[in-house]
Amino acid sequence: MYDNAAQTLIDNQAVRFNQFDQPTSIMAGGILATATSLTVPTAGDYTADWSVSFLPPPTHCAFGIFINGVLNPAPTSGLAVTDGQQVNDVGATAILRLAANDVVELRALIPAATSAPAIINISGVI
Repeated sequence: MYDNAAQTLIDNQAVRFNQFDQPTSIMAGGILATATSLTVPTAGDYTADWSVSFLPPPTHCAFGIFINGVLNPAPTSGLAVTDGQQVNDVGATAILRLAANDVVELRALIPAATSAPAIINISGVI
């Protein structure tokens, strides 16, 4: 899944994937994809591999995989940047044990000390 358009996200907001032009799409293996989530039809171990490129502000930004609305700490990653940096990449990879019909999202995690929303360009694979 990917997104090639700029997004403005606030803390805990799901990342959008603009490749889907319909409310839902069926992907390989029966995975149901929406603009912001994946639903797995079958229980099993899945690889979550994601990356994000973002433009400051903010100077601190993280992203994480949420399963059924709960943050999974394994594939969470963030980055602190300094003034003058232009493009910043952050990402993670993890094996996730998912139950049938689990809903998976990539969400922004912006520290409370950062009041401005992050403007990011997304490149994601889940």
